[in-house]
Amino acid sequence: MLQRVLLCLESQIKYNVDLMSAVSMLADAWKAVSAGTISNRFPHAGFTLRSEPDTADTAAEKPDNATEEPDLPPSTSSSGADVIDDLHGCGVPIPDTVTFQDFANVDSAVSSCAELNDDDIIEQVLQPSNSGSDSDDDDAPCAPDFR
Repeated sequence: MLQRVLLCLESQIKYNVDLMSAVSMLADAWKAVSAGTISNRFPHAGFTLRSEPDTADTAAEKPDNATEEPDLPPSTSSSGADVIDDLHGCGVPIPDTVTFQDFANVDSAVSSCAELNDDDIIEQVLQPSNSGSDSDDDDAPCAPDFR
C-alpha cells in the first residue's frame, strides 16, 4: 500500500482505496505471513499448552512421510476449578455453584435450527411458493413447437 501511495504522490494523482483493492491488499498481507510467525505469536498471547520441544530435534526424529498428530491440550483438573478460577479472575461472573462441566455443557441441548424429519422436508419441497418476489418464479418454459 505504501508503494502505491508513493507512486501516486510522485505522479501527483490522488490516491483512493476502494473496497476491492483494500480486500486484495489484506489478502496479500496475510499471504506474506508465514505459518511459523503465526504459531510463534500464540505463546506471547498466553496460549501455551506445554513446553515446546526443540524443533531441530523433532525434525530429525520424524521421517518426512510421517503424519503429524495434533497436539491436544493437557487434561484439566477433574473439576476444572482452575478454568473457573481463571474466568473469575478475568471478571466473568460465574456463580460458585456452577461446575466446569455445567459451564462447558450449558448450551449442549440448545437447538440451532429446526429438526426436520423426511416427511417435513418432502412437505416443504412440494409446497408451492407464495412469494412473488423471486426472479426464478417465471412461467414454466413451454415445450418447443416443431412445425
